[in-house]
Amino acid sequence: MKNSITVVKFGTNTLLDLDGNIHHEIFEQQGTNLDKHTGDIVLVSSGAVGFGKALTTFESEKDEVLRKRSYAKKGNPHLAQKWDESIKSKDVLQCLVTYKDLLCQDFVRSIQSDLRNGAIPLLNYNDAVSDAELKKLNGGSAFGDNDHLSVEVSRCCSQFNHQINLIICTNTDGILDEFGQTIPSLAADELDDDRITQLCGKRTSTGGTGGMKTKATYSRDLLLENESINSVQIINGTKPYQLQQALQEKLIGTLITV
Repeated sequence: MKNSITVVKFGTNTLLDLDGNIHHEIFEQQGTNLDKHTGDIVLVSSGAVGFGKALTTFESEKDEVLRKRSYAKKGNPHLAQKWDESIKSKDVLQCLVTYKDLLCQDFVRSIQSDLRNGAIPLLNYNDAVSDAELKKLNGGSAFGDNDHLSVEVSRCCSQFNHQINLIICTNTDGILDEFGQTIPSLAADELDDDRITQLCGKRTSTGGTGGMKTKATYSRDLLLENESINSVQIINGTKPYQLQQALQEKLIGTLITV
Protein backbone atom coordinates (compact mmCIF):
# COMPACT_ATOMS: atom_id res chain seq x y z
CA MET A 1 0.00 0.00 0.00
CA LYS A 2 1.31 3.46 -0.87
CA ASN A 3 2.16 5.96 1.83
CA SER A 4 -0.27 8.85 2.08
CA ILE A 5 -0.15 12.63 2.07
CA THR A 6 -3.02 14.67 3.46
CA VAL A 7 -3.64 18.06 1.88
CA VAL A 8 -5.63 20.22 4.31
CA LYS A 9 -7.24 23.39 2.97
CA PHE A 10 -8.69 26.11 5.20
CA GLY A 11 -11.11 28.67 3.78
CA THR A 12 -11.25 32.28 4.89
CA ASN A 13 -14.50 31.81 6.82
CA THR A 14 -12.98 29.12 9.03
CA LEU A 15 -10.22 31.48 10.20
CA LEU A 16 -12.07 34.80 10.46
CA ASP A 17 -15.61 35.60 11.58
CA LEU A 18 -18.17 37.56 9.58
CA ASP A 19 -16.91 40.82 11.11
CA GLY A 20 -13.36 40.06 9.96
CA ASN A 21 -12.02 39.18 13.41
CA ILE A 22 -9.34 36.49 13.59
CA HIS A 23 -10.47 33.20 15.18
CA HIS A 24 -7.48 32.83 17.52
CA GLU A 25 -9.02 29.83 19.31
CA ILE A 26 -9.65 28.05 15.99
CA PHE A 27 -6.02 28.52 15.01
CA GLU A 28 -4.84 27.08 18.32
CA GLN A 29 -7.14 24.06 18.21
CA GLN A 30 -6.58 23.27 14.55
CA GLY A 31 -2.84 23.80 14.98
CA THR A 32 -2.90 21.17 17.71
CA ASN A 33 -4.76 18.77 15.39
CA LEU A 34 -2.15 19.23 12.66
CA ASP A 35 0.66 18.98 15.19
CA LYS A 36 -0.52 15.63 16.53
CA HIS A 37 -0.99 14.01 13.14
CA THR A 38 1.85 11.59 12.46
CA GLY A 39 1.51 11.51 8.66
CA ASP A 40 2.63 13.96 6.00
CA ILE A 41 0.57 17.15 5.73
CA VAL A 42 0.52 19.91 3.14
CA LEU A 43 -1.43 22.94 4.37
CA VAL A 44 -3.25 25.27 1.97
CA SER A 45 -4.57 28.31 3.79
CA SER A 46 -6.70 31.20 2.65
CA GLY A 47 -7.14 34.26 4.81
CA ALA A 48 -4.34 36.63 3.75
CA VAL A 49 -6.73 39.29 2.47
CA GLY A 50 -8.83 38.95 5.62
CA PHE A 51 -5.76 39.23 7.84
CA GLY A 52 -4.71 42.34 5.94
CA LYS A 53 -8.12 43.92 6.44
CA ALA A 54 -7.97 43.13 10.16
CA LEU A 55 -4.64 44.94 10.46
CA THR A 56 -4.95 48.04 8.27
CA THR A 57 -7.08 49.78 5.64
CA PHE A 58 -6.50 50.47 1.96
CA GLU A 59 -10.03 51.65 1.19
CA SER A 60 -8.70 54.77 -0.53
CA GLU A 61 -7.64 52.47 -3.40
CA LYS A 62 -10.71 52.30 -5.66
CA ASP A 63 -9.52 49.41 -7.84
CA GLU A 64 -10.84 46.29 -6.06
CA VAL A 65 -8.14 43.91 -7.31
CA LEU A 66 -5.30 46.28 -6.42
CA ARG A 67 -6.87 46.88 -3.02
CA LYS A 68 -7.09 43.14 -2.35
CA ARG A 69 -3.51 42.68 -3.51
CA SER A 70 -2.38 45.22 -0.93
CA TYR A 71 -4.37 43.46 1.79
CA ALA A 72 -2.87 40.11 0.75
CA LYS A 73 0.67 41.49 0.90
CA LYS A 74 -0.01 42.88 4.37
CA GLY A 75 -1.77 39.76 5.62
CA ASN A 76 0.37 36.92 4.27
CA PRO A 77 3.31 37.17 6.71
CA HIS A 78 0.93 37.51 9.65
CA LEU A 79 -1.12 34.52 8.47
CA ALA A 80 2.05 32.42 8.20
CA GLN A 81 3.21 33.56 11.62
CA LYS A 82 -0.16 32.62 13.13
CA TRP A 83 0.09 29.09 11.74
CA ASP A 84 3.71 28.84 12.87
CA GLU A 85 2.72 29.82 16.41
CA SER A 86 -0.25 27.41 16.42
CA ILE A 87 1.67 24.35 15.12
CA LYS A 88 4.22 24.14 17.88
CA SER A 89 6.33 21.03 17.26
CA LYS A 90 6.67 21.10 13.46
CA ASP A 91 8.29 23.67 11.20
CA VAL A 92 5.78 25.55 9.07
CA LEU A 93 7.36 26.60 5.75
CA GLN A 94 5.47 29.18 3.73
CA CYS A 95 5.48 29.18 -0.05
CA LEU A 96 3.45 31.65 -2.14
CA VAL A 97 2.73 30.14 -5.53
CA THR A 98 0.97 30.68 -8.84
CA TYR A 99 -0.37 27.88 -11.01
CA LYS A 100 2.71 28.06 -13.21
CA ASP A 101 4.88 27.29 -10.17
CA LEU A 102 3.03 24.02 -9.61
CA LEU A 103 4.28 22.79 -13.00
CA CYS A 104 7.90 23.41 -12.04
CA GLN A 105 9.94 20.40 -10.92
CA ASP A 106 11.94 22.64 -8.59
CA PHE A 107 8.71 23.30 -6.69
CA VAL A 108 7.90 19.58 -6.59
CA ARG A 109 11.34 18.74 -5.22
CA SER A 110 11.05 21.53 -2.66
CA ILE A 111 7.77 20.15 -1.26
CA GLN A 112 9.21 16.62 -1.19
CA SER A 113 12.19 17.90 0.78
CA ASP A 114 9.94 19.70 3.27
CA LEU A 115 7.96 16.52 3.91
CA ARG A 116 11.09 14.37 4.25
CA ASN A 117 12.29 16.76 6.94
CA GLY A 118 9.06 16.50 8.91
CA ALA A 119 7.91 20.04 8.10
CA ILE A 120 4.49 21.26 7.00
CA PRO A 121 4.53 23.23 3.73
CA LEU A 122 2.11 26.16 4.00
CA LEU A 123 0.85 27.19 0.57
CA ASN A 124 -1.16 30.21 -0.44
CA TYR A 125 -1.76 31.78 -3.82
CA ASN A 126 0.58 34.66 -4.63
CA ASP A 127 -2.07 37.34 -5.06
CA ALA A 128 0.59 40.05 -5.31
CA VAL A 129 1.56 38.91 -8.80
CA SER A 130 -1.63 37.26 -10.07
CA ASP A 131 -5.32 37.96 -9.54
CA ALA A 132 -6.53 34.44 -10.47
CA GLU A 133 -7.64 33.71 -6.89
CA LEU A 134 -8.91 37.23 -6.14
CA LYS A 135 -11.58 37.31 -8.84
CA LYS A 136 -15.02 36.29 -7.70
CA LEU A 137 -17.16 33.76 -9.47
CA ASN A 138 -19.27 35.85 -11.83
CA GLY A 139 -19.25 33.85 -15.02
CA GLY A 140 -15.48 33.79 -15.37
CA SER A 141 -13.09 30.89 -15.12
CA ALA A 142 -11.37 31.88 -11.88
CA PHE A 143 -12.32 29.87 -8.81
CA GLY A 144 -11.53 31.65 -5.58
CA ASP A 145 -10.52 31.21 -1.97
CA ASN A 146 -7.86 28.63 -2.93
CA ASP A 147 -10.33 25.85 -3.79
CA HIS A 148 -8.62 25.52 -7.15
CA LEU A 149 -5.18 25.75 -5.56
CA SER A 150 -5.86 22.93 -3.10
CA VAL A 151 -6.90 20.67 -5.96
CA GLU A 152 -3.86 21.53 -8.07
CA VAL A 153 -1.58 20.97 -5.06
CA SER A 154 -3.21 17.57 -4.59
CA ARG A 155 -2.49 16.76 -8.24
CA CYS A 156 1.09 17.90 -7.77
CA CYS A 157 1.56 15.72 -4.68
CA SER A 158 0.24 12.70 -6.56
CA GLN A 159 3.60 12.65 -8.39
CA PHE A 160 5.25 11.47 -5.15
CA ASN A 161 3.92 7.90 -5.53
CA HIS A 162 1.67 8.46 -2.50
CA GLN A 163 -2.06 8.18 -1.99
CA ILE A 164 -3.53 11.65 -1.55
CA ASN A 165 -6.39 12.62 0.74
CA LEU A 166 -7.74 16.16 0.42
CA ILE A 167 -9.60 17.65 3.40
CA ILE A 168 -11.44 20.90 2.67
CA CYS A 169 -12.29 22.89 5.80
CA THR A 170 -15.20 25.23 5.22
CA ASN A 171 -17.85 26.77 7.52
CA THR A 172 -20.61 24.19 7.00
CA ASP A 173 -20.86 20.53 8.00
CA GLY A 174 -20.13 19.30 4.48
CA ILE A 175 -22.58 19.12 1.58
CA LEU A 176 -26.15 19.41 2.82
CA ASP A 177 -29.38 17.90 1.45
CA GLU A 178 -32.59 19.86 0.91
CA PHE A 179 -33.44 19.44 4.61
CA GLY A 180 -30.17 20.92 5.77
CA GLN A 181 -28.74 17.56 6.82
CA THR A 182 -25.18 16.53 6.02
CA ILE A 183 -24.80 14.01 3.20
CA PRO A 184 -22.19 11.64 4.69
CA SER A 185 -20.84 10.16 1.46
CA LEU A 186 -21.03 10.71 -2.29
CA ALA A 187 -19.63 8.85 -5.28
CA ALA A 188 -17.67 11.05 -7.68
CA ASP A 189 -19.00 9.26 -10.78
CA GLU A 190 -22.57 10.09 -9.72
CA LEU A 191 -21.88 13.81 -9.39
CA ASP A 192 -22.77 15.12 -12.82
CA ASP A 193 -23.26 18.87 -13.24
CA ASP A 194 -27.02 18.71 -12.75
CA ARG A 195 -26.64 16.76 -9.50
CA ILE A 196 -24.05 19.21 -8.19
CA THR A 197 -26.29 22.17 -9.02
CA GLN A 198 -29.20 20.44 -7.32
CA LEU A 199 -27.16 19.86 -4.17
CA CYS A 200 -25.15 23.06 -4.02
CA GLY A 201 -26.89 25.71 -6.09
CA LYS A 202 -24.84 28.73 -7.06
CA ARG A 203 -24.08 30.13 -3.62
CA THR A 204 -20.64 31.50 -2.82
CA SER A 205 -19.22 32.00 0.63
CA THR A 206 -19.25 35.27 2.57
CA GLY A 207 -15.78 36.69 3.09
CA GLY A 208 -14.13 34.29 0.65
CA THR A 209 -14.81 33.82 -3.05
CA GLY A 210 -15.39 30.09 -3.15
CA GLY A 211 -18.59 28.09 -2.76
CA MET A 212 -19.80 24.54 -2.29
CA LYS A 213 -20.56 24.10 -5.98
CA THR A 214 -16.92 24.79 -6.91
CA LYS A 215 -15.71 22.45 -4.16
CA ALA A 216 -17.95 19.62 -5.35
CA THR A 217 -17.06 20.13 -9.03
CA TYR A 218 -13.34 20.23 -8.45
CA SER A 219 -13.52 17.28 -6.05
CA ARG A 220 -15.33 15.16 -8.64
CA ASP A 221 -12.92 16.03 -11.42
CA LEU A 222 -9.88 15.44 -9.23
CA LEU A 223 -11.03 11.99 -8.17
CA LEU A 224 -12.07 10.86 -11.64
CA GLU A 225 -8.90 12.09 -13.35
CA ASN A 226 -6.26 10.78 -10.96
CA GLU A 227 -6.18 7.31 -9.43
CA SER A 228 -3.67 8.45 -6.79
CA ILE A 229 -6.36 10.64 -5.20
CA ASN A 230 -7.98 8.50 -2.53
CA SER A 231 -10.70 10.83 -1.23
CA VAL A 232 -11.93 14.37 -0.79
CA GLN A 233 -13.56 15.17 2.53
CA ILE A 234 -15.50 18.40 3.12
CA ILE A 235 -15.83 19.28 6.79
CA ASN A 236 -16.57 22.19 9.11
CA GLY A 237 -13.28 23.85 9.96
CA THR A 238 -14.87 25.94 12.69
CA LYS A 239 -15.47 22.70 14.63
CA PRO A 240 -11.94 21.41 15.36
CA TYR A 241 -13.13 17.93 16.37
CA GLN A 242 -14.17 17.36 12.75
CA LEU A 243 -10.60 17.78 11.48
CA GLN A 244 -9.34 15.58 14.28
CA GLN A 245 -11.71 12.83 13.16
CA ALA A 246 -11.01 13.34 9.46
CA LEU A 247 -7.26 13.00 10.07
CA GLN A 248 -8.06 9.70 11.79
CA GLU A 249 -9.91 8.66 8.59
CA LYS A 250 -13.28 8.67 10.32
CA LEU A 251 -16.50 9.47 8.50
CA ILE A 252 -17.32 13.10 9.26
CA GLY A 253 -18.75 15.81 7.04
CA THR A 254 -19.10 14.66 3.43
CA LEU A 255 -16.67 12.08 2.07
CA ILE A 256 -16.37 11.91 -1.73
CA THR A 257 -14.72 8.84 -3.24
CA VAL A 258 -14.63 7.06 -6.58
